[in-house]
Amino acid sequence: MVLYFVLGLVSLVFIVLLVVIATMTAIHRSVGYEFPTPKQLEKDLDLNPLFRYLPDLKETLPWVSIGNFPTPIHRAEIKIPDKKQLRFYVKREDLSSPLYGGNKVRTLQHQLAIIQSRMEKEEAVKEVVVLGSSGSNQVVATVVHGCYRMGMPTFAGWIDGEAPDLDNSLNMLSAMSFKNVNYATFGNKLATFKRVFRALVYGDGVVI
Repeated sequence: MVLYFVLGLVSLVFIVLLVVIATMTAIHRSVGYEFPTPKQLEKDLDLNPLFRYLPDLKETLPWVSIGNFPTPIHRAEIKIPDKKQLRFYVKREDLSSPLYGGNKVRTLQHQLAIIQSRMEKEEAVKEVVVLGSSGSNQVVATVVHGCYRMGMPTFAGWIDGEAPDLDNSLNMLSAMSFKNVNYATFGNKLATFKRVFRALVYGDGVVI
């Protein structure tokens, strides 16, 4: 009897693990790939340093300019007691956009461009589903640049909470304040699960 119970438990854990792996793989592949649209190719693609060094990518890799690059590098010095002067450099990625900066802008320039291209070419793709914890910068950056700046219908799903913190609270409230954004907090995970399931199974959205 005990053996059957153990075998059943192991089987259940194995099935759950397979479901989790399959879901994470599907989310990873959700953005997919699409060639740039004619409108995207009309932009000054030389603003992208990658295209300046590898110009052949211009025709194959979607990209939209949503940041101000290069970001500055600031030099600073501090004096440590009983030690020498410490000099260091700070790469100011927080200045990558006046709307919402940070390192997320660099990856979103390609991700959102691919999604924009797919939305124009695939009638089924209608929404961006972005997931994160309550203090997620990814969620805010996607809402600001994808929804507000590029006009993409967006669903923000906060799948987990974090320790009470002013920055985390401001991130959530900021994302909630934009029009054309639907959302579900970690208190309603079922709504987020339904949205993700629909996007992955029916293909009417892209999960990032």
